[in-house]
Amino acid sequence: MNRVNLKPFTEDCWLAAALQGQYTLAPGHVGTLPRPARASLAARLLETVSEARLQQAREEAEAHGITLLTPAHPAYPLTLLTSADGPPVLYVEGDVSALAKPQLAIIGPRRMTALGEGDARRLSGDLARSGWVITSGLALGIDGVAHRAALAAGGLTLAVLGSGHRRLYPAAHRPLAQAILERGAVVSEFPPTMSARPHHFPARNRIVSGLSQGVVVIEAGHRSGALITARLAVAQGREVFVVPRHALDPAGAGGHRLLREGATLIRDARDIEESLTPNGQQPTLFPGLGPEPKAPDASEEEHIGEADASISGGEGVDLKIMRLLHKSSPQALEALLVALPTLSPPELLAQLSALELAGRLWLRGEQVHYLR
Repeated sequence: MNRVNLKPFTEDCWLAAALQGQYTLAPGHVGTLPRPARASLAARLLETVSEARLQQAREEAEAHGITLLTPAHPAYPLTLLTSADGPPVLYVEGDVSALAKPQLAIIGPRRMTALGEGDARRLSGDLARSGWVITSGLALGIDGVAHRAALAAGGLTLAVLGSGHRRLYPAAHRPLAQAILERGAVVSEFPPTMSARPHHFPARNRIVSGLSQGVVVIEAGHRSGALITARLAVAQGREVFVVPRHALDPAGAGGHRLLREGATLIRDARDIEESLTPNGQQPTLFPGLGPEPKAPDASEEEHIGEADASISGGEGVDLKIMRLLHKSSPQALEALLVALPTLSPPELLAQLSALELAGRLWLRGEQVHYLR
C-alpha cells in the first residue's frame, strides 16, 4: 500500500491543525484535494499558529518521552493515512513500531458479565499468541481485560486514550498503562497534559477501529456504546466480528442486531483469522485500501462524572433528522441522504447511531424508525 501524496503539508501544518482543535482534518481527505487547494489550506493553517507555539508543542512531547507522529512522518500508520478520519497528530509513548503491525480491536462494555470477561480473555490471549496486536481503549471492563490478556500471553497491545498521557483516564488504569509501555504503546491524539472530555471518546474510538483490521464485539446491550464503535468500523471499511449470546440474553441484544446487519459471527480466534487471512496466510495490512469518504466523530456511551458524550457533526443536525422522521417514519437511509445533502453517508450513519444510542430512533437495516 503506497503512501498518499500530501505535499505540501508538512509536520508543522498537521501540528497546527491539531493545536487548533481540528482533530478531524484527515490525511485521507487532504490527499483527495488538488495540489493548489492543499497548498492554500496548508498556508492558512501555518498563518494561525506561531512557530513558537509549534516548537512548544514539540518540546512538551519530547519532555514527556512521547513521540509525535503526523501524516508527514514515515512511522505514521498506513491504516490511518488512507482513512477518512485519521487524526492530524498522534502522540505515542512506548514501541512506535507496534502501530505498523497487524491489529485487532477488542471492544465491549465496562459493566461486563463473567461470560464476557472470559471471552475477552480467551480471544485476546489466543490472538496475541498468533501475532496480532490487541488494540482497545484502556477503559474499565472489557478493554482492560483485553489488554491484560494480551500481555499475559506475551503479546503486544496498544491502548488509545481519550485524554493526554499525563492526564490518563481512568486513573485506576495507570498501572496497566505502564505495563503496556513495556510490550506495546499508549497512543493519543491529544497533548500530554489535556484532561479527558466527553467528546474525546468517540474520537478515540475512530482511532481504535481505524488502526485495526477488524473489530471484535464481545458484548453489546441494546443501547451499548460498542454499537457506535462497530458502525464506525463499518464506515471505515473494517470487518466487525460478534461473539453471540443466548437469544434472550440482554448482554447480547446489540451484538445480535449487528449480526442481522451483516457482522460476522465468531466462536474463537480461528474464526477471525480464517476470515481475515484466507488460505493460511500471515496477517497483512489492508492491501489496496484507498481513500474513503469523510467520516466525523460519533458519540459513545461514555461518561466523565455526569457529563454525556456529545453528538458531533454540526449543531442542529440531530434536530433536522428527528423532524424528518417525525413527519414520516420509517424512512430509508437513501431518502434521508437526499433530504440532508450536506451529510455524507458515513456522517449520516454516525448521527443516526448517536440518536439511536440516546433512544430517539431505531435503525433496522436500511430503514430508520422514529421512537420519540
